[in-house]
Amino acid sequence: MKRVHGFSTGDIVKLTVPKNSIYHGIYTETIAGIRKTGVFNIKFDGMSIDSNWRNFKLLQYNDGYKYSYN
Repeated sequence: MKRVHGFSTGDIVKLTVPKNSIYHGIYTETIAGIRKTGVFNIKFDGMSIDSNWRNFKLLQYNDGYKYSYN
């Protein structure tokens, strides 16, 4: 499994988007996609947010189970 900066696709994370962004706020979701450059993607409610890895905090590694965290 590919890991970038300690994160992998499917990990449950907390994303804190800075106030200077359109989508500013705090989101708890799973990582939908990662890039080698350190930009990660989360998807929810038909929206997609890309952000730098420094804005993410790992809550739980992907272990194959689907959790309810909302």
